This record gives sequence, C-alpha cells and structure tokens, in this order.
Amino acid sequence: MILNEMCIICYADSKCETEMSNGAGSVPIHTPQVLKTPARNALYVPNKDLALVLASEWDSQITKGGIQPSLMPVMTLVSSAIDEIEPDVSQTIDSLLPYLETDTTCFPCDDPSHAELRKRQQEMWRPLHLKLNELGIYLGMSDGGLSIPCHSHDAALQADSFLRTFSSLELAAVQAITMECKSLAIGIGLAMRWISVEEVSYRDAAVINLWSSCYFDCGC
Repeated sequence: MILNEMCIICYADSKCETEMSNGAGSVPIHTPQVLKTPARNALYVPNKDLALVLASEWDSQITKGGIQPSLMPVMTLVSSAIDEIEPDVSQTIDSLLPYLETDTTCFPCDDPSHAELRKRQQEMWRPLHLKLNELGIYLGMSDGGLSIPCHSHDAALQADSFLRTFSSLELAAVQAITMECKSLAIGIGLAMRWISVEEVSYRDAAVINLWSSCYFDCGC
C-alpha cells in the first residue's frame, strides 16, 4: 500500500469516492471495495484531483455495454504505472532511453528552401534542449537527412539518473508522450511543465501543416 496518498474507493453502483490513507492503512467511511487495477492491485493516486478524474471516468461507463477501456485513458495510465512500471522502474527507463538517439527534436528540416519550417522547429525545440542542458543532458542535432545526431557521451546516463527521480505515475506519462511524439525530450518537457499540452499540440499541428504545404502541396 502506498501511504499518505489518495485511495480510490468504488461502490457497487459504480460510484467512486476518495479518502485519505494513513500509516495504519486506509479506513473507509462505509465498507466499499477498493478499486483494483487489471492486475488486481489496489488503486492509489497522489491527489484528490486525479482521484476525481478517475471517478468521473468510471461514472461515464455505460453499464449495458460493459467497461470500455478506450474511454478511460487516465485509468489506463494509472494502472500501467501501478501494474507495470512500479514493480520494475529500470525496465521502463531502459525502454525510453533509445528514443534519445533518434529524438524528433534532433532532426530539423535541412532543406534551405524551407527556412520557415526550420524556424518553427527551432522555436519549439531549442528551449527544450536548453532545459535538458541544465540537467547535463546535451543533445546534438542531425547534420541532415537521416544522419544520427551526436549527443554528449553521458547523455543517456544523465537522462537515466534524472528519470529515476520520477514517480511511477510520472514515468507512465513520460512513456506515453515519448511513444506518441517519438521524443523523450518532449516527454520530459511536458512532465516537468516546461511546455504545456496545448502548446505542443498547437505547435505540432503548425509544423505538420507547414511541412505538408512544403512537401505535398497539390496546388489546390
């Protein structure tokens, strides 16, 4: 049991509420059943806001249709953190570090005729790299094409050390973002709140649209 964190309690009518756990264990107001993860572990989250989001996901389930995991992204993330990451943090970190070698933020457009695209990429990615530099994680940039960027020799080691300061839930979020964006830099940036989800979504959309207009303009 994770102490001093919020415990999600699920009633038989699918209504969930939260309560504080303490050193002696969790004491429910009534006698509800502790909500379980797919691996049958008790579900705990670090704060009330997240607990309420989970409760909302459960409340939105359609009883006749059964449980629909696709409509419960936060439940999926929290369950992954508890069932998969918490038992073996090293395995998760080891799966994330290879993304550094081909991190999306290290491959700017190298075509001189598309200066605007490169400018947008630099506006997005340079601040992330500077923040990573403060942690001792120095990422190089590709020279062009598919050439592999040259990072500092201990970039992966520094990233490994930094990621080990994250909670299992934070690592679950970093993993999901990294796999989606193909970028550990963006994953860390969002987890550390150096950038916002809205900012990444907007800027990614802007770059994709500009990229499309540069390379796939059909003249319409």
